[in-house]
Amino acid sequence: MIGTRIFLSAPRLLLRSTVAPVRRLGTHKPEWMRLAEEEAIAATNARAMSQGTAQDVMMNRLTHELDSERVSNAVKLEERLRQLIAKAGAARGKATDSMGRKVYSAVRKKCLEARQDLITQREAAGMATDAASTVEAAFPIPPPV
Repeated sequence: MIGTRIFLSAPRLLLRSTVAPVRRLGTHKPEWMRLAEEEAIAATNARAMSQGTAQDVMMNRLTHELDSERVSNAVKLEERLRQLIAKAGAARGKATDSMGRKVYSAVRKKCLEARQDLITQREAAGMATDAASTVEAAFPIPPPV
């Protein structure tokens, strides 16, 4: 046979033409386009290998979203605790009679509850390994009267 080579592979006989393939009009892609497509496919495959499957990517996005919500809630709780500690400081100065001491005790109790909520939220967000001592040191609550 003129213009063909015979390749033996496994059980089949393959014929490969040594003549350049016939180009159909309108179906041939320029070399630069073919190379660009190959690079895009390789980049997509590499990205898929590094990030995992589509399900892994979506789970990572969801986890990131939940973590940011937890941190956001912890920041809100910190602000609330700061306000309550300021109120407790103001109420402590007015705690000269029994009514003032009751008000101060109620505000202080809210401070303790808010601080415990903050500790729980920081632990849930993974913000500190020892959240209790960190929060207690950062947000001291006035002693009882």
